Amino acid sequence: MNTQSSSASTHTIRYAISDIARKAASFIMLPVYTRYLTPADYGVVELLVMVLLVAQIIFGFKVGQAVVKFHVMSNDNDEKKRILSTAFFSSMVVSALGAAVIIFISERISLFAFEDASLSYAVSIFALILVIQGAEEYGLLHLRIVKNSKSFLYISLAKLLLQVALNIYFIVFLSMGVKGVVYSALLSSSVFGLIMTIYLLRFSGFQISYVILKKLFYFSWPLFLSGGAAFFLAFGDRFFILEYLSLHDIGIYSLSYKFGFLLMVLGWGPIAKYWQVQQYEAYQQANSVDHFQKAFRFIALSLVLIGLSISMFSEDLIRLMANQEFWVSSKIVPIIILAYLFYALVQFCTFPLLITNNTKKIAVSTISTALIMVALYIVLIPDFGLFGAASATAIGFLVQLLLINIVGKILFDMKLPWLRFSLLSLLASATYLVSMYAPDDIWLSIMVKIILLVIFAFIIWRSQFLTVYDKQEVVLVFKGYYNKLGANLK
Repeated sequence: MNTQSSSASTHTIRYAISDIARKAASFIMLPVYTRYLTPADYGVVELLVMVLLVAQIIFGFKVGQAVVKFHVMSNDNDEKKRILSTAFFSSMVVSALGAAVIIFISERISLFAFEDASLSYAVSIFALILVIQGAEEYGLLHLRIVKNSKSFLYISLAKLLLQVALNIYFIVFLSMGVKGVVYSALLSSSVFGLIMTIYLLRFSGFQISYVILKKLFYFSWPLFLSGGAAFFLAFGDRFFILEYLSLHDIGIYSLSYKFGFLLMVLGWGPIAKYWQVQQYEAYQQANSVDHFQKAFRFIALSLVLIGLSISMFSEDLIRLMANQEFWVSSKIVPIIILAYLFYALVQFCTFPLLITNNTKKIAVSTISTALIMVALYIVLIPDFGLFGAASATAIGFLVQLLLINIVGKILFDMKLPWLRFSLLSLLASATYLVSMYAPDDIWLSIMVKIILLVIFAFIIWRSQFLTVYDKQEVVLVFKGYYNKLGANLK
C-alpha cells in the first residue's frame, strides 16, 4: 500500500471532519436561525461576520503562509520555535491595537454597516473576537505544520458542541435573537483561544526575533494587500446587494453562500490544510512536477465531485431545512460553487509565486481582479439581482485563475492538465443540467440524483482523467481502510 497516499488521505479526512465541525454550527443551527430569526436578522449576523473579516484583513497581521514556508524549510528546531513565537506575539499586539480602534469607533461602524447605532455593542464584541481567534488560529496552524491532525480534529469537535449548546441556550431558551448569536461566538472563541494560547506557550515560549519578524513581514505584506482585495472578490457583492436590493436579499443570498461555500469546507479547506505544508516538501523532490500533476488530478476531481453533489442536492436540503421564503436561494448555489472551484484552483496555482517569493504578483493579480469584479457588480446586480452578484463572483475568480496560471508557468511550470480538467467540468455541468429535471417529490428527487452521481463517477473512473497508477493507488487506499475497519470490528 502506498504509505504516502494513505497518510495524505487520513490527514485530509480528519481535516475535512474538522472543517465540517468548525462550520457545522451555522448549518446545524439553520432550522433555528430560519425560524427564530427573520431574514433581516440573518442578514445582520452575516454583515457582522463581514465586519470581523474586514477587521482581520486590516489588523490581523496574517503571516500564516510565511510561517508554514519558513517553518517547513528550516532544519533548526530552535529557529522553528522562534518563527512561531514571533508570528504569534506580533499578531496579538497588532490585533489588540486594531480591536481598540474598532471599539472606539464602533458606533460609526454600526451606522455605516447597519444604519443602526444600537448594534455598536455587537461590533465591539466582534472586535474582541478578532484578538481571541488569532490565538486560536496560530495554535491550529502549528498542529497542521506538525501534521497532528488528530488533535486538530478533537479541538474542532469540542468547539462545535460548545457553539451549538450556547446557540440553543441563548436563541431558543432565552429568545435573545442576534444578541444570542453574538454572545455565543464570544464565549466559544474565548474558551478555545485560551486553550490554544497555553498550548503555544508550552511549545515555543516567549521569544521574539526581529530578524524573523522582518522576514515574515517582507514575505507577507503583499499578501496583506491581496487579502483586502480578496475580501471584495468573496464578499464585496453583499455591499452592492444592500445598495441596489435589500437586507432581505442579503439574508437569501447568505443562505446560498452557506451551501456554495461548502465546497471550501468539504473540499479545498481540508485539502489545503495538508497540501499547503506538503507542497514545499514535494517541491524539494527530484520529480517535483510529477508530484504537482498528481496532486492536481486528485484535488481537481475531488472538488468537481463535491461541487456537483452540493449543486444537485442543495435544493432538496434547503426545502427540508428552511422556510419557503428561503427556497429561491437554491437557484444561486451552483454559480457560487463554480466561483469557488475557480478560487480553489487559484490557491493551488499560487505556489510558484510563493516558493519564488513573488508575493507581490499575487497582490497585483488579486487587486486587478477585484477592480474588474467591482465593475461587474455595478453592471450585473441592478439588472440581474442575486444571479448577477453570483455571476460576477464566478467571473472574477476565473479572471484571477487565468492571471495566476499565466504568471506561475513562467516561474515554475507544473504542466497541469487543463484540457482534461475542462472536459471533466463539462461532464459535471451536463450531469447537473440533467438533474434539474428530477421529480418534485423530495425523496424521489434525491434518489434520482444519487443515481446520476453514481453514473458520473463511473464515467470518470472509466475515462483517462486519472492514470492507471492513480487508480491503483485509490484501490489500495480503500483496501487499507477496509482492512483497518475489519480489524477494528474484530
